[in-house]
Amino acid sequence: MKQEKNIDYFQIEGTPGGNQEWCTDFWMYLGGCGALAACDLSICLARNYGLKKCYPGDALNLTRKEYVDFSMKMKPYIHPRVGGVTKLSMFTDGCGQYLKDCGYGAEFETLDGDKPYEEAEKFVKKAIERNLPVIYLMLRHRDKEFKDLNWHWFCITGYKTEKEEVQQRQIKNSCIHTASIQANEMNKIKEGINLEERVYLNYHTYGEALSVDFKRLWNTGMYKRGGMVALKSIK
Repeated sequence: MKQEKNIDYFQIEGTPGGNQEWCTDFWMYLGGCGALAACDLSICLARNYGLKKCYPGDALNLTRKEYVDFSMKMKPYIHPRVGGVTKLSMFTDGCGQYLKDCGYGAEFETLDGDKPYEEAEKFVKKAIERNLPVIYLMLRHRDKEFKDLNWHWFCITGYKTEKEEVQQRQIKNSCIHTASIQANEMNKIKEGINLEERVYLNYHTYGEALSVDFKRLWNTGMYKRGGMVALKSIK
C-alpha cells in the first residue's frame, strides 16, 4: 500500500520554494544553499507555527524580491566560504543564532551521513511529523545521477513509501531480457516474488519539487558524507 506524508511547504510567485539562481550576490549564487535552506526553514516556522518574527516580511504572501533580500539577511549567519559549508554544525550554529536574534530558542537534532540507512529513515519520518522541512547536506555521491546534489544543502519536504517486487527489480538491474528466460523459469520467479518497501523522499531545490529513492541517495559510496538536520523544538 502506498503511503505519503508531506509538510505544508510554500510557493513564491508560482515557484515551489526558493531558487538559489535568483541570488544576485556572487557568493550567494555560487554557494548560498546552506543559508537558503535556513531561509526556507524560517519561512516554514513563520507560516506553519505562527512564529512571525522568523521572517521579516509577509510569510503568507511571498515575493521573489523579498526572498532574495531575506537571503542576504541570512548570509552572515551561514555565509558561503572557500571550501563550502560542509558541516552540520555550521548550519545549526548559524541558523540557531539567527533564530535567537529573532527572539526564539531553538534546539536541533542531527544525523551524520555515515549512520545506517534504517536510522536515516526513522529520522526523516519522525521529523516530517513536525510539519517542518528536514535540511539535507550532500557532500559527494558516487552515482553520477546525483551530480547536481553534490556539495549542496536542500530541503526534504516529505516522503512516500511503495511496495516493489524485489526479484523483478533485480532482473531489470542485471539487464536480463525477459524474452531469453524460459517459461518455467519465469513461473518460478513469479512464485517467489517478495514485496519490499521502498521510501522515496520529496524534496525542493533550485525552485523545483522532486522525488528520489532514499536508500540510493543515502548510500553515497564515499568516505566523507554529509547528513541531516531537523528542528527538534523552538520556544
